[in-house]
Amino acid sequence: NLKGREPQGTVEPGEEYDRTLDEFERDLGQLIDPLTGQGAIKAVYRTKDLFGGDPPETLPDLFAEWREADHWVERVVHPRAEICQEKTEFHRGTDHSPHGFVAAAGPDVTARGDLGDICPLDLVPTYLSHLDIEPTNLPGKPIAGMGRRAKAGP
Repeated sequence: NLKGREPQGTVEPGEEYDRTLDEFERDLGQLIDPLTGQGAIKAVYRTKDLFGGDPPETLPDLFAEWREADHWVERVVHPRAEICQEKTEFHRGTDHSPHGFVAAAGPDVTARGDLGDICPLDLVPTYLSHLDIEPTNLPGKPIAGMGRRAKAGP
């Protein structure tokens, strides 16, 4: 609850905000999967570190990447608490690939070709180029072969 962002914010921006995030990171790092004895969290990312700037207005302040598990993680334990969840009817493992894919079609899209690795930050500038909007102040650039301004040549 950040003051100035949430209606009933209690945490001051700046040092208090950073200390609060430090505490959350420490707590997440103490979550243990009791079946393996390993930490349940693989990594924690701060949104403002990932995207730069001030505390986010709409995104979460932290992202937690859970450690892959070969079993249903029914509970995780912390020195001061325990978190439990019921097993869902459908369960798939946590061994998802971190890679995705983008499919596009249209007169300005290169036909049936692998464009290679694409940076997710390039997607918005690419979509804007289809709308004839010049992207400004964005970290990415239109993807070659996927848009009007992204086409190679004159």
